[in-house]
Amino acid sequence: MVINIYQTKDQDRIEKIEETSDSFKIYVSDSPRIADETLPFFKHMAGKYGLTLIKTDYGGETVIKSAVASKDSFPYYEFFAQNRKFNLFPSKRTTYVQGRDIPVFWKSERIRLQSLDKFWSKEDKSVNGVYTVIGNLKYRKTVVRKLAAFFKTSEKDLLTPKVFSKKEYFNRTLMIYLALFLTLAVFTVLATFSLPLTSVKQIGVYKLLGLSNLDVVGKLFTLPLASLLGASLLFDIGIRLFFAYWPAGFVKWVLISQLIVVMIFALCVLIALALIRSIRIITLLKQGINFNLGMAITLVIKVATVVLATVLLIGGLMNIKEINEKSRQHDQVTRLGSYLTAERTSLVSAAAIRNDDVHNGKNEAKIGRFFNDLEKWGNAYFVSGSITNPQRNLARFKVSDSFTSRIATR
Repeated sequence: MVINIYQTKDQDRIEKIEETSDSFKIYVSDSPRIADETLPFFKHMAGKYGLTLIKTDYGGETVIKSAVASKDSFPYYEFFAQNRKFNLFPSKRTTYVQGRDIPVFWKSERIRLQSLDKFWSKEDKSVNGVYTVIGNLKYRKTVVRKLAAFFKTSEKDLLTPKVFSKKEYFNRTLMIYLALFLTLAVFTVLATFSLPLTSVKQIGVYKLLGLSNLDVVGKLFTLPLASLLGASLLFDIGIRLFFAYWPAGFVKWVLISQLIVVMIFALCVLIALALIRSIRIITLLKQGINFNLGMAITLVIKVATVVLATVLLIGGLMNIKEINEKSRQHDQVTRLGSYLTAERTSLVSAAAIRNDDVHNGKNEAKIGRFFNDLEKWGNAYFVSGSITNPQRNLARFKVSDSFTSRIATR
């Protein structure tokens, strides 16, 4: 359970690995800027204000961090677990990955750090996305104002989150581990009851030999205690070999969890001690032990069995419901997963801006041909929508002949 919780925490850490007390996020959407314009501007801002700007993207199961970095502000410790400053990107092809460069708790986690120049040269050319800006907070207002002016949006819109994510710590796997832990705890208690009851004659012999109750407990539970300590030691060795990176607090909670297990075992031993104390030589000579004790033990076993069965049944039903929901979502994503959706399409060249100013219809004609080609050769679908108020729009601008035919009025 501790490993599962820290695995989830590490996933969250990787997604937010660049965040520090001196960082803030900006959210760029529907920007008219292109990558070839944005990259020089980011480099200028990084050099002038000592900023680091990091764009976050996802490629399959890999978290991709693309940066324009400054040595003064880049969070070296968060990425590399060391404060040694060095030139991050001596070449455009330099890339840092998990394990080899960036420590991760769970080996299946994937993260890649690269330059923003490399990201835009081979992958997505869109500047839209989420960026983390890291630098001296005294420049924050100036930086936000210049970024908003560059992306042609308001400061409020630039700082308003447009995407949200949440990590579920109490997940299905953790519930399974918790149910397994409770099951084993109940079985341990039941085994504690059964061990003295199935060893009555042996306990009688020990008492005839003059052994105290504590000595009898030691005789019966030395092997279980050794097994528990040995399993804990093997578990710790396995953790040391498997996990190269230990997050803060991980060792402490592993030791606390093992202490809880030991305390449960100690409680079981106390129960066994109470049972052993109730076994007397006189009762053994009468070929039996206290009837009321046996009834009490039977009642405890029945109650524990009912509670355990109820908990497992409820947990199983919840898991089935969650699995069905995840399966339905997976089927929907599978059907649509091969589609790329573009919410808005526009032309941003200088010539396109002039065409918009004079309303000559050239931009619309070019986009129309583009969509025709997509539909013909790319198996694409598109929907075009607009709201027109003739009394306002058509009276203000001259309508292009490429969109209208002769309007006859009578």
